[in-house]
Amino acid sequence: MKTIIIFVFLSASYFSFSQTTIIGTVKDSQSKARLPYCNIALKNSKKGTITNEDGVFSIAVNLNRDTVLVSYVGYASQVIPAEQILRSGMVLLSKKEVLLREVTVHATSDYLYELLDQCRKKMLEHQNAHVAKVYYGIETRTKDQPVELLECYYNGYLRGPVIDKMLLKNGRVALAELDHFCFLTLHTSKAIINMDPVRRDDAYPSMPMQLGKRGMHKTFVLEAVPGDAELEHIRFHPVKDPEKDFSGELWIDRKTGTLVKTDITIKNAAKHPFLPLFPCDTISNVDISVSRTYRQEEGVTLPDHISFNYHVTYKSIRNKPDSLHDNTPLIVKREISTTGIVSFYDYGDAFILPYFTYDPDYDDYRKISIIPFNEFFWDHNNTLLLTDNQKESLGFLAREGSMFTWDNREYGKDFLINLKTNGKRIFQNYYTFWSPIRRILPNREFLAGNPNLAVMGKTEPLSSLYNLKAQVLLDVNRLNDSLYCMSYTVFDGKESFYELGEHPATKAFLNIYFDLCEIERQKMQAELDSKSYTATQIDSLYLITIRRISEETKRYLSEVNLGKDETALFKWNKVVISKLGIDNLALFPVGKK
Repeated sequence: MKTIIIFVFLSASYFSFSQTTIIGTVKDSQSKARLPYCNIALKNSKKGTITNEDGVFSIAVNLNRDTVLVSYVGYASQVIPAEQILRSGMVLLSKKEVLLREVTVHATSDYLYELLDQCRKKMLEHQNAHVAKVYYGIETRTKDQPVELLECYYNGYLRGPVIDKMLLKNGRVALAELDHFCFLTLHTSKAIINMDPVRRDDAYPSMPMQLGKRGMHKTFVLEAVPGDAELEHIRFHPVKDPEKDFSGELWIDRKTGTLVKTDITIKNAAKHPFLPLFPCDTISNVDISVSRTYRQEEGVTLPDHISFNYHVTYKSIRNKPDSLHDNTPLIVKREISTTGIVSFYDYGDAFILPYFTYDPDYDDYRKISIIPFNEFFWDHNNTLLLTDNQKESLGFLAREGSMFTWDNREYGKDFLINLKTNGKRIFQNYYTFWSPIRRILPNREFLAGNPNLAVMGKTEPLSSLYNLKAQVLLDVNRLNDSLYCMSYTVFDGKESFYELGEHPATKAFLNIYFDLCEIERQKMQAELDSKSYTATQIDSLYLITIRRISEETKRYLSEVNLGKDETALFKWNKVVISKLGIDNLALFPVGKK
């Protein structure tokens, strides 16, 4: 049987005349220390990236046209021709001159509180909607070994500096088992992006710009730090309890009064957004550090990148593995450290998101189980290069752990079933991807749906007792002026239910329905592979496919009467045999015709 995914691509050399990827390292001109998370932007463009923790960056440029702007808080910016970076591979930045006089002028006045209050008001006033591409990556370690490496790309939807939501483009994760358990950070992206810089949230410690001037006076002590001619540098710490409020530093542009950067930290936080995976587990000794850098776009303050790390003590209580007679619980206490980066780039030029409907509040793991790994996408999106340490961690995870969704073989049910803790599945899977060698069954993979339907009686109308829904997942990726498409047929167990008694034809009835949806998907994929389409044309073809599936489903359901009309069922089974070579009535016999 041929593979169900047909994927056509052009050689990368086809595009080499216009785009070249350059790799450079940014260092301090005096100490030669590498500078992490520097801003790298193409001049007169919204395209950009940042350096990784090793000070290394990668960006696609036009060597004949592009110049690169390299900037870092506290350093003089540099504008360098892209061709020069290609030749040297090095960018050296010099520290700005420190102005000591500014401390004397403002140290004992109300100036700093006024400055932060005005900055806060500006950010609250400018809540324009923006969209950007987002790279999100984390690494988790314990006992001096890596246990988790996760990378995701999103579209980020923002109101000024506040991130409303992030919708997944693609993701991948590698894990290593330790003490018979896997450690998963399920909602870290949500926990970090939900830290609103200008509005207080009871789930987090507070910081100065979340408060008005009076509240700042009551809660924080502000002091000026020697700064430069462009930036006001402010240090703050809590008046009372350092375990309830953040300490840190802020940098504000002197000319515009806009926020440039914040560094916040707290030890043994009394409140935090982290929860254990299981109710019997506990989290304690939470230390958090978050650094946020901002950019100005048309007078609006927007996030550029967020680097963070946190350390927690995680106590888990489990049954002892491989033990049938010893019921003594296994108590494991581990020190967990996670570092991560969230980078916002290409404002106004978002990804084409996968065509698929699911709950946007799902955690990162569930999302990347739904959207299959796309090798073509990862080959052409290297926004943040892995550091040397991360490469070592990845090698360890490849040898000792599991490279989940690091290739095209694992997604959906396969991915979620393999994620286990102490031999137990962590997730319930709702989505089944079509396969010619596997069939759906009503009692195991099929029933999800509405729990209220379980108590319905025989007087309910037939239409209320079952619902079948399959989706076509279409993943569209852009490379220069060309678009490349991959598609899948997915049975949606979240929206489907079947509360009718099973009879001999039920299994065949359900699988023929799923196969009919797959036939239409294959027609669509063949069209997409036949010639180049624009994004608008792809969207139109997708909608036509969904309409065809809906119309075909209606005809099928009306004719076969839940599979009880064997003559009609045999007719539709022949359609599936002719198109897919699958004989469902041979797999699930219902009678003789």
